[in-house]
Amino acid sequence: MGRTVERSSFTSATIDLLFVLVSVLLSYHFLHWRLAGDKVYDLATPDMLVAGAAYLPFQYRALVPWLVRALAQLPWPQSVSTLNLFLIVEFISIVLLCAAFRRYLSFFIENKPLNSLLALSLFYVLPFHFIGSFWYPWDMPSLLFFTLGLISLYEQKWQWYYPLFVVATFNRETTYFLSLLYLLTAIGKTSWRTIALHTSAQLLLWVVIKLLLYYLYLDNPRLGYGLFELQLGENLNWLREPAVILGLLSLWGFLWLPLILWRHLVQSEFVKRTVLLLPPFFGIMLVVGVIDELRIYGELIPIVLSAFLLILKGLFRTAEADPAGPG
Repeated sequence: MGRTVERSSFTSATIDLLFVLVSVLLSYHFLHWRLAGDKVYDLATPDMLVAGAAYLPFQYRALVPWLVRALAQLPWPQSVSTLNLFLIVEFISIVLLCAAFRRYLSFFIENKPLNSLLALSLFYVLPFHFIGSFWYPWDMPSLLFFTLGLISLYEQKWQWYYPLFVVATFNRETTYFLSLLYLLTAIGKTSWRTIALHTSAQLLLWVVIKLLLYYLYLDNPRLGYGLFELQLGENLNWLREPAVILGLLSLWGFLWLPLILWRHLVQSEFVKRTVLLLPPFFGIMLVVGVIDELRIYGELIPIVLSAFLLILKGLFRTAEADPAGPG
């Protein structure tokens, strides 16, 4: 009995170690490809962001620039540039994203070797969204925060969710999608009074943070309305372009297609409800986003990918139940 427990523990520790090593290697290579394939936007360069002089709304995504500004005070070698410090933060964010996504998958796929392997499927999807576009330092942390938000919502650990929500809002304003996600997963399962309290608290925090950032960067040059650019007319024109349509079809590595065909195989009610975020997300991004920049849909990766992996689980279960197949 003791040997069995010791062997199981050793196996678990070995899986963790292998997962960390592979995550680190894949994160490094993905970051290398991202840096080689992406462009830095000339109105929000690393130096401008750290100096607080970038155009709005980019400067409002202040968390990582603030962190890099603090890191710059450390005694780094002269060869370490501002961009290098941003990339260090991004590399750590990607590695932590792998761990967070594995944790999220563990709620639905209990086999540790399997969920560890499947968590690495992130690196199949990430290039579709984050290579060949503009490089922004808040994208990877935003994806990490969104995944951690999913975990907190699933476990209903509000003592973790609210600090996360505050920090994530300083990183990017799209945390309102986490609030919408809470609504979608809570309706019918939680009292309306509790739902109203949580949504009001999140709205208040979001508004206070955005007002603080507004006054901090009141004198910065701005694009559009500062908080966002109205893109609806231009996006509707883009939707007439075949190349844009083909690009949108590649979202999440085309995993939306099995999601349409076999959504009924997703056994988790929570995951099914998170998928309902896709239509309102698209609707909002049609108004405020640049729709041919696939990076703006990146926060939905843990939602779509987890649903796809549960579809795979359902398909294998069906195959095992009927090994002979038709006839």
